[in-house]
Amino acid sequence: MSPAVADATVKRILYTEEFKASCVQRYAQGGSPVGIFREAGLDPALIGYKRIECAIARWRKAMGVPARAGARRPHRAECVRLSG
Repeated sequence: MSPAVADATVKRILYTEEFKASCVQRYAQGGSPVGIFREAGLDPALIGYKRIECAIARWRKAMGVPARAGARRPHRAECVRLSG
């Protein structure tokens, strides 16, 4: 298992708090969500590109980090569907 992953089940991947904070920080500095996951050894094709975007958007919001100007935001309904 990747050091970014705290636990995984058939339906859910739980990421470490350190990985979440790192993702949000790198995203705020201009990093690509997919690139950040790929560099952590997490295959975007396996996790799902939309799931990655939604995860970073959710973590960013929970940490009170504003969205980047001009950044593409995932559609809320899609994120809710994927998180269930």
